[in-house]
Amino acid sequence: MFRAALFASSGRAEQARIHAGLKRAQAAGIELNEAPEEAFACPGEYLAGEDSARLDSLKQALAAPSDIAWAVRGGYGLTRLIPFESVALEQKPIVGFSDVTALLAAAHQAGGCAIHGPVLTSFAEADAASQDALRAAIDAEVRQWQLHGEGAGFEAPIIGGNLEVLTRLIGTAIQPEYKGKVVVLEEVGEPWYRCDRALTHLLASTDLSQARAIVFGAFVNCGEGALERLVKRVQGLGLEALSGAPVGHGSANQAFVWGERVVYEHGTLTLTGVRP
Repeated sequence: MFRAALFASSGRAEQARIHAGLKRAQAAGIELNEAPEEAFACPGEYLAGEDSARLDSLKQALAAPSDIAWAVRGGYGLTRLIPFESVALEQKPIVGFSDVTALLAAAHQAGGCAIHGPVLTSFAEADAASQDALRAAIDAEVRQWQLHGEGAGFEAPIIGGNLEVLTRLIGTAIQPEYKGKVVVLEEVGEPWYRCDRALTHLLASTDLSQARAIVFGAFVNCGEGALERLVKRVQGLGLEALSGAPVGHGSANQAFVWGERVVYEHGTLTLTGVRP
């Protein structure tokens, strides 16, 4: 399948979750190096080590003999490492989501391959389609999503990730450009009004209002009706809003590559695998 070098540059993870992820990955035929020692939970600690240690973990994964560098966990910590100085982000594909959205934005900007997909610990709960999609995205194969919403067909590059993390990139050296792109958004554990506040901040502070379309993934534990309210807000601004993307903090988290071309027609978004 492929070989992955693991890195721990965000939060620590429970031993059981790491082992479950390792077991599921090995069953799927993924070759792995050992999980970094700092990735495992430690009483009273949240981050997987000091900033310098977490940066080194990323550098080591990028330099290791593997096909991808794969985040063990998200959580929090990568925004502390911006602007990822002296890191060869273009060296190999980087895979992760949630907090790793910040790293994906940096890798994409550096000309690298940034893959929004499960981290190791979430891979244990990933459904079969999401496991298959990760391999397919790495191999640049065609995938399809069935979405909800009305609108004209289009073709554009895709980017995106965690809504809250994307707001934290505003004003930094790695703030993405959204104009003309299909922007995927997902969130977990934020009440709907905080999601709306984050979305409003993005719209006011970036060129998100010039996106080709905004595609909503899962909004998990964000309150009843959160997704519907956000879709309605975007539509009320005259922007194209689609929902139902199998992306986010759930068992469905199908990988996409920042910058790959997507084609939307009659409710189907085709991820072509074609990227710059």
